[in-house]
Amino acid sequence: MAIEGKKIRCILFGLGAIGSITARGLIEVGVEIVGVCTRSSHVGDDLGAVLGTGTVGVAVSAVSEIRVQKGMADVAIFCTTGSIEELLGMARTCLLNGINVLTIADGAFFPDTFAPEAKRLLDEAAREGNATILATGYQDGIMVNLPVLVTAITPWARSISIHMQSDFTRPGQNSSRRLQLGTT
Repeated sequence: MAIEGKKIRCILFGLGAIGSITARGLIEVGVEIVGVCTRSSHVGDDLGAVLGTGTVGVAVSAVSEIRVQKGMADVAIFCTTGSIEELLGMARTCLLNGINVLTIADGAFFPDTFAPEAKRLLDEAAREGNATILATGYQDGIMVNLPVLVTAITPWARSISIHMQSDFTRPGQNSSRRLQLGTT
């Protein structure tokens, strides 16, 4: 995959279920994976061997071992955490080095309520590095956009039922009670 004739270069953080699916998709569309990091398993293994796709030529590193540098990638994709606070480490470093960040962290989707200080620090890093940060995943796809899309194209729909699991501990006990979370 290329933008203006330049191949997109990516660092991938996380090789769990979502990270592995993401890696396969990136390889399939021709994104150049210049680094892949994990917290625990597969360190030293070729990414392709981990995915079962054949040799890719990129060894899996421990997150603690990667040294992010300006210009090494166009985008860093974080498939590691649901917490925006946990992005203050490597994601912030990527932003400061001009590397755009894409994250599945649900806490980064409208973070003003749950983590305003973390949001401020990431925003400042993005501005300083002339980079961007985008939170995506099931929150915007399923909770926000899918119901709107379904009702727009199927006016006869009478109801939409979405069942999901997430970490709702950050809003606190009062908010959880008000939202009737954990009740049946």
